[in-house]
Amino acid sequence: MKKALFLFFALPLFTVKAHATITETKSGGGPNGYWNVKETHSDSDASLSCVDPGYSSCCWEIAPQLKVSTGTIDVGTDVDPVVQTKISKGILSGSYDLDATYIVSWKATDLYNYSMDIELIK
Repeated sequence: MKKALFLFFALPLFTVKAHATITETKSGGGPNGYWNVKETHSDSDASLSCVDPGYSSCCWEIAPQLKVSTGTIDVGTDVDPVVQTKISKGILSGSYDLDATYIVSWKATDLYNYSMDIELIK
């Protein structure tokens, strides 16, 4: 009975850890870059935040890797360019799925001001 209660209460803790969330936010930058660039990582989450005009590029130092059925997708080299291309073409919000495993969504006013989220859907 004690094991059953432990599993009942512990299972949600293990389930939450399995859901990866990656967030990228750019705000108030300019053509030369950003003033404050902050990158954080935990077991299941990662975030990149870039704010205010400055001279630092807004890119991942340690880009998150997403496992899909065909291999691994690098957020910095595989996902960011897709979203940035859509924004530069005037598609300021939208979403798409990666291998029916992750959903990528973004909302932007321009290339220097947008947020992007990647969440595990499977």
